[in-house]
Amino acid sequence: MRPPTESRGSAGFTLLELMLVVSVIGILANIAIPSLLAALTNADAAAILGDADAIFKAANRHRIDNGDYPSSATWRTVPASLEGLLENVPFERGDVWYRWYASPSWHGLLIVARRDPAPLAAVDAQWSGTSIRAGNLVLLYEVHHARG
Repeated sequence: MRPPTESRGSAGFTLLELMLVVSVIGILANIAIPSLLAALTNADAAAILGDADAIFKAANRHRIDNGDYPSSATWRTVPASLEGLLENVPFERGDVWYRWYASPSWHGLLIVARRDPAPLAAVDAQWSGTSIRAGNLVLLYEVHHARG
């Protein structure tokens, strides 16, 4: 008596089918991953810009109330005179740190990205005021206008 023969048609996937599926997944990943990374960078830049806008508004409010801009502060520290105006603005956002500077002729926000500078390039491009960017640093600043 002969042993029963096994059917080869429906036992599993062929090597060609598996290679085709892996290739399609690879192509889709190559399309989706750069778009996802760009969206994450833009989201980080939007958060930084929102923080910067809130900080500058608080500084201008301080100038209106007290006649001068708040004094400089250390890294990741809210200037003491702005604490009540900046309750929900962090001076550290992940690997991005902020530092407030003030001088008689200008004031600004120095931002450093300790790892990835990509969001800072977007911040520099989208900031409506004056900015200077060098590597992992960007300075957003305003020049004081002479009071007449």
